[in-house]
Amino acid sequence: MILADMHVHSHFSDGADSPREVVKKAKLAGLTAVCLADHDTSWGIPEFLDALQEFEMLGIPAVEITTQYNGTVIHILGYGMNLYQTEIMENSVNLNWRVHNSRIEKALESYRQAGIMNVSLAELKEKTGYQGPCAMKLWLRDYRMRFHGLTHDQAVAETRKNGIAYFNYDKHELLTTIDAVKLIKALGGLSVFAHPGAVIKKIGEDEFFNIFYRLRKFGLNGLEAFHTSNTLDQTSLLLWLAGKSKLFITGGSDFHGRFHPERQLGKFGVSMTHFTKMQNRLHA
Repeated sequence: MILADMHVHSHFSDGADSPREVVKKAKLAGLTAVCLADHDTSWGIPEFLDALQEFEMLGIPAVEITTQYNGTVIHILGYGMNLYQTEIMENSVNLNWRVHNSRIEKALESYRQAGIMNVSLAELKEKTGYQGPCAMKLWLRDYRMRFHGLTHDQAVAETRKNGIAYFNYDKHELLTTIDAVKLIKALGGLSVFAHPGAVIKKIGEDEFFNIFYRLRKFGLNGLEAFHTSNTLDQTSLLLWLAGKSKLFITGGSDFHGRFHPERQLGKFGVSMTHFTKMQNRLHA
């Protein structure tokens, strides 16, 4: 039974809700535990921790770090890092802030060149109300739907490949995957390979295994075996690999609120047994 959703987002990255609203919705969904894992920032964690107490929920503060391994974008979840050392983390991930913001600046310039809209990044953030240090493509979608009347499908199409607002990351400017795993370990956290099914689909199983065993040498602690992007066969493979390598198993809905209505809280996650194993390790 899924009682712990270990991968959700707030408006400090590309979710639609505040950390408090996310925890409240998790409580209403019947969950016992939830983990906030915003992209490349821990800015929402203080509010998240307060909300856990308010709604009598369990949770682990987390961050989802955008990384690259030889040009392949890989997301690494970091659970339970020392919050008193967030400056150390942010001095590392601010590389990623520039990459995220540069991508959105290019999209906004594309809109300007096409005569569709003339909006600065600061205006985009102010009008949409997002709180994080780096802009996300879901902010663009939200702005176009709220202020220009686009449907969800139209806004999505603009930010996908061949769309007017589609720009990929400057991948080689991102933090490397190995450095992210090292960073999480240095801050007392546990690192987890996020939605590996998507990576397997992109690069194939052989290359995934090469990357996985390399990261394992540097201290990778877990695999996100349960996620919407993992097929049933991939989930079975990941569970086998985690068991063989004595790694933690995590899972989550990758909740973004109204931006991804199909990703409901608790749709993917883990039992409290898996959650408690990680929590106990962090508190040991």
